[in-house]
Amino acid sequence: MIPDPQGGEAVKVTRGMSLEELKDRFGGLSFVYLVERFGVWQKDKCRACDNFASNEVNDYTCQSETINCIGPDFMAMVACLLAEQLPQSANWQPQCFTEDIISAYRICGGRSPAFSTVAQWDPVRKQVAFFIVPGLNFGLRSAVTQFHRVPVLCTALARRCLMIPCGHYFDDYACVEPKGCGKSAQHYLRELHRILGVPLACGPLRGNWICKGCDHKNMITQLHCGRCKSPHPDVKSSLFAQSNIFLGVETDFANFAQLWEIRMRVPIEKCARTAHSIESALLERELTPMAAAKIRGWLQFFLTWSFGRLGRAALQPISDRQYRDDGRFTPALEAALRFLQHVLQSIPACAFQAYASTRRPKKRAVLVWSDAAYEKDSPTPGTLGFVIFVPTEPSASNPNPSHRDGVFYHASAETNPRVMARFRPQKQYIGQLEILAAVCVYYSWPELFVDRDVIHWIDNSSAVMALIKGYSGMPDSARLVHAYYLMMYKLGTRVWFEHVVSDANVSDMPSRGDFRYLLEELHSSPITLVIPPFEVWDEPFDSRSWSHFITPRGDRKRRHS
Repeated sequence: MIPDPQGGEAVKVTRGMSLEELKDRFGGLSFVYLVERFGVWQKDKCRACDNFASNEVNDYTCQSETINCIGPDFMAMVACLLAEQLPQSANWQPQCFTEDIISAYRICGGRSPAFSTVAQWDPVRKQVAFFIVPGLNFGLRSAVTQFHRVPVLCTALARRCLMIPCGHYFDDYACVEPKGCGKSAQHYLRELHRILGVPLACGPLRGNWICKGCDHKNMITQLHCGRCKSPHPDVKSSLFAQSNIFLGVETDFANFAQLWEIRMRVPIEKCARTAHSIESALLERELTPMAAAKIRGWLQFFLTWSFGRLGRAALQPISDRQYRDDGRFTPALEAALRFLQHVLQSIPACAFQAYASTRRPKKRAVLVWSDAAYEKDSPTPGTLGFVIFVPTEPSASNPNPSHRDGVFYHASAETNPRVMARFRPQKQYIGQLEILAAVCVYYSWPELFVDRDVIHWIDNSSAVMALIKGYSGMPDSARLVHAYYLMMYKLGTRVWFEHVVSDANVSDMPSRGDFRYLLEELHSSPITLVIPPFEVWDEPFDSRSWSHFITPRGDRKRRHS
């Protein structure tokens, strides 16, 4: 007998089988696969994992199934789908809840108990004891797909038979319903799992329990602490409410009734823990590769739910420390950590409207083409150019303008040796120059792009992918991408990048000094191409440089011919 760590009754532990009993159970040892077991601590629990790699079972396991799960944006997606069916006049309010299968792997049956035979030393009998562990094994390759079949079946039944708009990520469930329907949906989802023998982690409890947060004693009927309201460790479901956290991202419908707005963000508590780890690294001026990997993993997830890919390029010095540890706490690493620490203090949320008719008055998208040219033996090896098409907006005199109605603008500039010196020495600089040309578009005329949609064409695949991903493995390119996303964040610009073949890229002309077609055929107006002041980029991750870097200066005024 061992005491219950939650303060309840003692738990009885089986003594295990002897070797002879094990032989009698399976008719010999030919079908028994002994497993090496080890513990992995997760918060305050030690999870038992079985090493099926050591006995080569995983090596001889072949699978043809694939797994498809929902993501953190599932609840927002369902709310938008409901908005397509429910009119605004219905004045409805979405709410959400989450559920979790209790002891998921341990209650999922397997037809081969021989795969779950664990050997352990019995200190009382002074011999090895054998245990057949119920359920599936953590560490068995086929256990993942085997367990995944259970929530897939439950989700299909809930959707088709009970009309519950739910989804699952392995053993975690999320559901969104109009305010008047959600409680019944949560009740019947729980009943469905109870009937199928895979109950959800929503109670009832095994006995009285003590809260670990405040040491308050609670009754078996109390799923949450009577003093601090913390849930019992075995209760992982959330109540039907306006906001809930699913897969580490909070979805909030609080402003839906007034503004039809859905907001998604990483909880402040998670950001605070990461910021604390960064603060410790800055104070100690030390960041081990393991700590760098952990911080980088957290930040990659957090920044995915910020504005665009804001801040992802600042992870490059942290990635260097993770994979290339030289023991030095470099200025670039310190600057990146300080910038990310600042971002975590006010990381923006993703907010969008469920109904298209309630979104802000939308202007027609601005079309942009940018290009760069590099000739190593030329006196001015690098040249930049771009073309902008500003479409005509509907007006009283022209309520339905054609897609051809609008004005073209173009610009070009040569890069001086001081600009080229900012790039790492190498044979070819076209990738960096292509990204720089794209950045210069928005720096040269920021007022045009405030709160606008833009379609931007570039004929260099590496530049397109770096700007889409918000990251580059090359430090000089990463600085340019970082600067671009800072500007997009400040301007509120939403850009869709596309690749265009060089022969179809109209900005190839100004980048090579050819303006005849632009002036004679397109009636384009020249403007000044302004390269950002590179002295600010010496500390590209310093949050204090944002305002100076983004604020328009007097020398950016357009020159019309």
